[in-house]
Amino acid sequence: MSRLSNEAIALRLETLPGWHHRGNAIEKQFDCENFDGSIKFVNAVAAAANAADHHPDITICWNRVTLTLSSHDADGITERDFKLAAAADAGRSIDDDHFGAMVFYTHDEIPERVMELLSSRNPGADPRDLVARGILLPL
Repeated sequence: MSRLSNEAIALRLETLPGWHHRGNAIEKQFDCENFDGSIKFVNAVAAAANAADHHPDITICWNRVTLTLSSHDADGITERDFKLAAAADAGRSIDDDHFGAMVFYTHDEIPERVMELLSSRNPGADPRDLVARGILLPL
């Protein structure tokens, strides 16, 4: 996968609130309320990262988790980084009872339960748009 230009990175970052371009990576800090929340979040991100075979740098500081995403094989930022960033954001938008397992869905196979959860946590957003952009959605 080829490295994105600074202009392409800036455009994609507009769709991911809280993410910042830092050197050859994109980065975001997540507030996870407490240490257990941080570990739960990291485990969910690890599952998504393993499924995508794309692994972020992760820093845990009690209730805060910082994800730093870069495609080392491309020596910069690629679409894989934005897909994983969106997956992390989608995971944080789901209530704790359904946070954790992440899988890929195609546009026409999103379970109704997932649609309802995403709609309730993201008012005004169409969850199918997330899938169309290739984002991992939580169960």
